[in-house]
Amino acid sequence: LMTVDPAAPWTDGRTALLGDAAHAMVPFLAQGAAMGIEDAMVLADCLYGTADIPASLKRYEAARRERVAQVAAASQ
Repeated sequence: LMTVDPAAPWTDGRTALLGDAAHAMVPFLAQGAAMGIEDAMVLADCLYGTADIPASLKRYEAARRERVAQVAAASQ
């Protein structure tokens, strides 16, 4: 089973990772797809109506960190 360091950055300039690419976790709560879907919704909300992509991506990352950490800890 593989995981990703949850402290590693998910964004860099105009590039963002989501789902398992950003925060792979063990599959014991079957959260892989759910976390990716949640990421996509938050990312879309952060990007909507903005021209400052890098700042929007940082907001996405900040908004998701706590939730992802909670799910990853529970799945361990």
